[in-house]
Amino acid sequence: MPWSLQKDTNMKNLKKRLFLSFRTVEIPIILAIFLFALSLRILSFYPDRMVFGYDQVEDLLNTKKVVKYHDLVIMGRIASGNPNTHHGVSFFYYMVPPFILGNGNPTTVAVWNSIFNSLSIIILFFLAYKLFGSFKAATLTAILAAVSYQSVQYAGWLSNPTTLVFLVPLFFLCLWSYYKGNDRSLIIAFALLGLIIQSQIFMLYLVFVIPIFWFVIRPKFPNFKVSLLSVMALTAGLSTMILTEFKLKFAGVNTLLHFSTNFDEANTSLLVRLDSFLVNFIETFSSNIWPNGGIYAKVFCLLIIFLFIIYIIFRKNKKDLPGVRFLLIYILSPFLMLPFGYHKQLWTFIGIMPAVALFTGYVFSKINNRVVLMVIITFISFVNIRYVIESRSSLNFYIKQEPPSILSNQIEVMDYTYQESDGKPFSINSVTYPLYSNTYWSYHYPWYGIKKYGYIPGWLGGDQLYPYNSLPASAGNEKYSYMIIDNSSSIPWIHRLAGRQWAEKNGKLVKETEIGGYTVIKMEKINQ
Repeated sequence: MPWSLQKDTNMKNLKKRLFLSFRTVEIPIILAIFLFALSLRILSFYPDRMVFGYDQVEDLLNTKKVVKYHDLVIMGRIASGNPNTHHGVSFFYYMVPPFILGNGNPTTVAVWNSIFNSLSIIILFFLAYKLFGSFKAATLTAILAAVSYQSVQYAGWLSNPTTLVFLVPLFFLCLWSYYKGNDRSLIIAFALLGLIIQSQIFMLYLVFVIPIFWFVIRPKFPNFKVSLLSVMALTAGLSTMILTEFKLKFAGVNTLLHFSTNFDEANTSLLVRLDSFLVNFIETFSSNIWPNGGIYAKVFCLLIIFLFIIYIIFRKNKKDLPGVRFLLIYILSPFLMLPFGYHKQLWTFIGIMPAVALFTGYVFSKINNRVVLMVIITFISFVNIRYVIESRSSLNFYIKQEPPSILSNQIEVMDYTYQESDGKPFSINSVTYPLYSNTYWSYHYPWYGIKKYGYIPGWLGGDQLYPYNSLPASAGNEKYSYMIIDNSSSIPWIHRLAGRQWAEKNGKLVKETEIGGYTVIKMEKINQ
């Protein structure tokens, strides 16, 4: 067959595999679910009802270094409080396009993040369809992922774990695609694995998924070319982390090799870790199916798992057996961490969050009674959407935050300082976390204040190091100045008291106002 004709035939077969197996009416359904998911995610935080704590500021400051100062960052943030271990930097560069488009506005970055979060729904749709050959299972999976409260919460949370919502299911989709004969998919899977580990270093457990995948699913072994390119792709994905290790003289590798002595969580017994993992697993499951449902949600989720087991034991059709095995590898993958330790953070199971929708969608696809199925899906959609809206109104997020870490409260503080100054120059000082570093206000005033008010305040506090030195030193002739005190529990009382004492010594106290967890003290220059 001539090469050109073979190429055309391969392209037609690809299009057929991707699209033509669906009826024309089904493609708009997939797109409608995606657009609904994107709208729900943006609604959950727009324009400023989102978490913007210290970690978010730090990440965006690193992105700012890249964009504004052309400082190509290669070392990620410290992982688990250990100065020898670092996450990767991929998240800093992932935020570059929306940072440029929004001129640093965190909301623009959150919209960008919501698009990729919503794309995970399409990834899951194709994964479900390829695993089980069922449009019904694929559609149910997409709907469940679209309304998932936990998934929606990660859309507006600007932190490196959020990229795992779409990277991890894409990684598993590529593995399955390789099993089905696409050699290039293995190369892409290894590149994605590098990016996944960059996003969260504890995702190293996915490395162990590869041999389990080969043992259980039994795909063909790659040839030398595919193997070499896969290793090169993984190396490229981990390149900045490798450079970091060279810079730190492999301190991170040494720390991980001695994990049990460097991390307290690794010293617990295997049974304690297993208990904690099971609790976290069920919590993740229920947060995606029936958030805030308490014991009823947990019982409902256990029932779904029970029905899955019953169906697997008594099923007559073994055609989807490889897909079921692959699904179990995916959803049980975090348990590979158990021999090494326990990561107690809420996002420990973020990698399997999409798998919950995949698992549940498969189980529900076995329900033949349309009325019963419609009632169940309607109920799950209702409780999730309702809780998304309630969380937006109450600012009660999945990852608990104190009021000072909410973007809307920080913006309200800035608006107050401008409005109280009647459009005239003013200066600020602050007591925020971490102490002696002007994190929030050094980031916020340049992108928000200049755009809305045309100028930024002077800085009255101690000297700030790069990149916190974005506010100019106070000229000393401003009529008004403000002391902004963060009242969160992370600030010791003695330091909040010191902030008040500083205000009393540096001006005439005019007004004291409480705004979203901040105490803002307005001062007038003496003898002005």
